[in-house]
Amino acid sequence: MANVKISQLIAAATPLTGTEEIPVVQSGTTVKATAQDIADLVAPTIPTLQQVLDNDHTLSNGQNYQGTSAGFSNSGNNVNAIGYQAAYTNLGDNVNAIGYDAANNNHNSFVNAMGTSAAKNNLGSYVNAIGSEAAIDNAKSYVNAIGYQAASSNQKDYVSAIGYQAGITNSGANLNAIGYQAASANSKQYVNAIGYKAGFSNSGTGLNAIGYEAGNGNTQAYVNAIGRFAAKTNTGQYVNAFGISAAQENTKDDTNAFGSEAAYQNTGSDVNAFGSSAASGNTGSQVYAFGGQAAYQNIGQNVNAIGYQSAKANTGSNVNSIGEQSANLNTGTNINAFGYITALNNSGTSLNAIGYSAASNNSGDEVNAIGNTAAGGNSGDFVNAMGAFAATGNTGTNVIAIGNTSANSNTGSNLVAMGNGAAYGNTGVGVIAMGQSAGNNNGISSATIISNSSMPTYSSHANAVAAITIGAGGSTGSTYLYLNTTTDSIGAVRL
Repeated sequence: MANVKISQLIAAATPLTGTEEIPVVQSGTTVKATAQDIADLVAPTIPTLQQVLDNDHTLSNGQNYQGTSAGFSNSGNNVNAIGYQAAYTNLGDNVNAIGYDAANNNHNSFVNAMGTSAAKNNLGSYVNAIGSEAAIDNAKSYVNAIGYQAASSNQKDYVSAIGYQAGITNSGANLNAIGYQAASANSKQYVNAIGYKAGFSNSGTGLNAIGYEAGNGNTQAYVNAIGRFAAKTNTGQYVNAFGISAAQENTKDDTNAFGSEAAYQNTGSDVNAFGSSAASGNTGSQVYAFGGQAAYQNIGQNVNAIGYQSAKANTGSNVNSIGEQSANLNTGTNINAFGYITALNNSGTSLNAIGYSAASNNSGDEVNAIGNTAAGGNSGDFVNAMGAFAATGNTGTNVIAIGNTSANSNTGSNLVAMGNGAAYGNTGVGVIAMGQSAGNNNGISSATIISNSSMPTYSSHANAVAAITIGAGGSTGSTYLYLNTTTDSIGAVRL
């Protein structure tokens, strides 16, 4: 046929049957081929299953390897390995490894490892490791590790560690650690640590620590710590610490601390502290402190302090104080103080004080004070004061003062003062003053004084008898004294 361009040919019917003949040049010679021959040149090659298995992807005999060297030299059954060298030289059965080097050189069964080098060199069974190097070099069973190096180099069974390096190098069994380096380097059993470095480097059995560095560096057994720095570096056994720095740096056993810095740096045994800074810096044993700064820096033994700053900086033993600042700065022993600033700055021994500021600044021994500021500033021994300001500023010994301001500013010894203002400012020795203002500013010794307001006057005994009767209100069985103005003597009417 005449020469015709391809563009001038009519279109072929479709679809092609494959038998159509087409000229082709082969080895310099023009030959014919069919359309099917040409189609066969571009048909995709479908690999066989064996071709897939031969290309670093094993899918047979319960094994599933996906990645270069995944499952290389594995001898365990039911192993799933995804990632470069995942389950490399694995020896255990029922292993799932996902990630670079996950479960690499694993030696035991029932292991789940997810993350770079998770459970690498693991020796324990029933291990779950999630995170880069989680449970790497783990040596024991029943371990759950979540987080970077969590439970890494663990040496004991029954460990659960969640967080960055939580439980790393742990050597204690039955550990639960949650938080950044929680229970890291722990060496004892039955430990629960929750929080940043909670239980870090702990060496005490039975520690429960919750909070930022709670129980960090603890060395003793049976400690419960809740709060930031609670029981941090504690060295005492049987300690309960609740609050920021509660029982932090405590060194003694049987300590209970509730409140911020309660029993902080305590060195006394059998201490119970409730309140902010209660018994903080305390060195005395058998101490019960209730209230903010109660028994703060106390060094006395057998102290019971209730109230804000009660027995604060106390140095005396056998002290019972109730009330704000009661027995604050006290240095005396055998003290009972009840009331606001009662026995404040007291230095006397064997003191009983009840009332606002009672026996405050007292320095006398064997003192009993009842009332507002009673025996306040007293320096005399063997003083009994009852009433507001009774025996306040007293310097005499063997004083009995009953009544408001009685024996106030007294300097005389062997005094009995009864009545408001009785013997106020007295300087006499061996004085008995009875009645309101009796012996006020008295300077005579060996005197018995009765207030004029307590002694009626009559011109004769007959007049006194006529006036002092049962009908007038007199009491049967009583003797009434009076002053006879005629004889200038004291008389009596007996009913």
